Amino acid sequence: MRRQPFLVIDISSKGIAWAIGQPTVQPKPSPFELLGWGTVDTETPQWDPAGLAHAIERVLKGVTLTSLPDRASVCLSHPALSHHRVTTQVDLADEPIMIRERDLERLRSLSVTQAMPIDHELLALEPLGYAGNGFSGVTDPRGLTATRVRGTFHLITVPLALRRALGQALESLGIELEGLTYRPKALVAGGVLGEGRQQRSLLVDGDGIVWDLALVDQGRIVEGTTLRWDVKDTEMGDTKQILDNWFVSPNCPPSRAVITGRIALVDGMVERLEQATGVSAVLGRSPWAQSLGDLSRQV
Repeated sequence: MRRQPFLVIDISSKGIAWAIGQPTVQPKPSPFELLGWGTVDTETPQWDPAGLAHAIERVLKGVTLTSLPDRASVCLSHPALSHHRVTTQVDLADEPIMIRERDLERLRSLSVTQAMPIDHELLALEPLGYAGNGFSGVTDPRGLTATRVRGTFHLITVPLALRRALGQALESLGIELEGLTYRPKALVAGGVLGEGRQQRSLLVDGDGIVWDLALVDQGRIVEGTTLRWDVKDTEMGDTKQILDNWFVSPNCPPSRAVITGRIALVDGMVERLEQATGVSAVLGRSPWAQSLGDLSRQV
């Protein structure tokens, strides 16, 4: 395990948050020690790659630490992200043979080739299930036998222009961009769903201008979209229609909704989300935030 300090940047449409952590030898009580952190509001439109790069440079040049880490990971959401659900199939043989890892890799590669928009690159790929001769809805078909195997995937792609802008902004500071992470995936990995992480949940994450809707099942994002939303829209307008059509299906509705981000601080937002979805809603907090004490329910 690398013990060098690392930088994480969280980009939203309203600002940029950053944190520098030093991995610790013992994973508990915390796997890292925070060396510095901060949040800076920016008026730079998030969909302007050049302006975003300038904003990152301005934020990091204000860091007062002796030196910055040489690698960074960026967590982001963006209105230009593209979400796709795609099904691909691979023929294996005339007679049933054992499904191997390389067969699943072929399915993943085909799904990316089929769904990837021009001038985009892959941000996240979630396998939703596999099917073949005599089986369906299997999460891991390796070891089963079939003449063909079919896979369904949820893909999220990011514009290459944004990827390049982020890389160039960090490179100008002597930092290598190690990877991009879709913000809802980072939230799920960070434990924001809490004890209900195995339940089918609707994750709503927003900063007041852009927000993400992600349907999470068994820790996997099975459906998602990124929206622009006006916090003054008390009826939730088009967002409610999307919630009804995509995320709150009567055939398999989520057991609850979890709301995070700046939107969660708006008075009455939990109740408004409950009215829009028809399912109970809670404020999402990571285990670290929960350890700081309970927050009262927004009313």
